Amino acid sequence: MKQNIERISAGLATLLDEVETMLNDATEGVSDKAEHADARVRQTLHRVGGHLRNARSEIVDRAHKIDGAIHSNPWRAIALTAAVSFFAGLLARRR
Repeated sequence: MKQNIERISAGLATLLDEVETMLNDATEGVSDKAEHADARVRQTLHRVGGHLRNARSEIVDRAHKIDGAIHSNPWRAIALTAAVSFFAGLLARRR
């Protein structure tokens, strides 16, 4: 579970780096009008990057909490999974 969390976290970081690199490559040698647009795009990219970093840290924190709860109460987690699966099967069968 921890490996999956770290893999997702690394994937989000890689995605952000690739977008930033693509933006840098696309904006080399642009005119004055495009420089203004470039500044706005960079500002937006920075803001989105901040949101992605916050989301990544929140996902990691919540995943660690869920992992801890499941490890401390394994039978409760199994019973809850069985109950949810049973009711999902009932709902799917009705359609």
